[in-house]
Amino acid sequence: MLRRLSSLFVALESPTYRTLWFNIGLAGVGRWTLTMAIGWLMLLLTHSGFWTGAGMFAMQGPALIGAPLAGYIADISDRRIMLTVSQVITAIALLALAVIVGMQVVTPLSALALALLIGLAFSVQMTGWNALLPSLVRRDRIFNAVALQSTAQRGAEFIGPALGSLIMTFAGLPWVFAFCGAAYAVAAFQPLALPPSDPRPTRQRGAATSALAQERRWLGAENRATLFLLLLVVCLHCSITMAFMGVLPIFAQVALHGDSNTYGSLLSAIGLGSLAATLLGGGVRDARWQGALYGATTVLSGVTLAILGGTHAVAAAFGAALVVGASQALFMTLSLSFIQERVQDAARGRVSSVYTFISAGVMSVANWGYGALAAFFAPGLLLMAGGALFSALGAGLLGLAPELRALMRGDASNVIAPALVEVSPAAVLADDL
Repeated sequence: MLRRLSSLFVALESPTYRTLWFNIGLAGVGRWTLTMAIGWLMLLLTHSGFWTGAGMFAMQGPALIGAPLAGYIADISDRRIMLTVSQVITAIALLALAVIVGMQVVTPLSALALALLIGLAFSVQMTGWNALLPSLVRRDRIFNAVALQSTAQRGAEFIGPALGSLIMTFAGLPWVFAFCGAAYAVAAFQPLALPPSDPRPTRQRGAATSALAQERRWLGAENRATLFLLLLVVCLHCSITMAFMGVLPIFAQVALHGDSNTYGSLLSAIGLGSLAATLLGGGVRDARWQGALYGATTVLSGVTLAILGGTHAVAAAFGAALVVGASQALFMTLSLSFIQERVQDAARGRVSSVYTFISAGVMSVANWGYGALAAFFAPGLLLMAGGALFSALGAGLLGLAPELRALMRGDASNVIAPALVEVSPAAVLADDL
């Protein structure tokens, strides 16, 4: 029993990975507290679903620009410095937001401008975390490391809104933003404790045609179709189901007749479900079980969202939110792990940036769209329609694409061979010499 429990945390045996894990968790608490606060702030300022969706877009939309740039930078420079600079910028912007909200001079446009800056910095952080992670653990522990990364993020998704709701109730909204800024200020210098990272710099500075040829070689012809399909399903998932955050504050207010505490509690329930699923799922080592879970969560993440949309009682909504968080988080964890296992370190920054572009940028556009549609349709109806649509599309792709069917059977023929020792950036460079 103890041995099985220890397998859930095997990636944490790496001291450098532990440092990254704590950084992800601490920054995540600040981010998810901010997600709750910015949505509620925009709703208080405007009473508009369009502006609430705009606030969610500002938190993630800059990934459409920031992620591709961050991916290139991550493949030619020290990823630790990239993380630290982006987190310092986030802390300063959050403290500025706390000041203008406290002085009651905040406007929808000023809040949106600071949220855009924070969103741009966060797209850099997501890309940096995903690019750094596989170089800190053995390849045969990547899935566990990705699951624990997701556990840190989902734990923050549970803790952040819960703390934010308490701070908002007893101290006021300005102090919520101040708390977020403090969390980022503490997190900002943790990445500097990691080993320097400068993956294969000479290969990145060649001519465009040479770089393209190198990237094709690193990805491998047998991986490209699988990677494309994995990223396509993630794109559909993020734009159809995970975009419900743009309408969730209105759902809490209109369908559940609740207030900020109801909204914060829904977010916490989603985070708790996410935390439990990724923690338990991280102990699954067998590729066949991982594939089966991928297929199941592809369908369930839509079905459970449709169930949430159909609830009208607060207790039932909390229960539905738990399973929404569990299925969606496990699907995203499995998807990222499958992607990471099929990419070499030299191209990891750019591939990670595509994942960030989708999971933050594309989702932010859909969040805004959902918020705008809430002016014309009932929020519960939007959740039900989105959930049903994704389940149908996901099931269709799983049935039609042979690459995804092979993945669900546990076929790991195009997975990069696992290393027997922990890989460091320095070792990767040494292999080239």
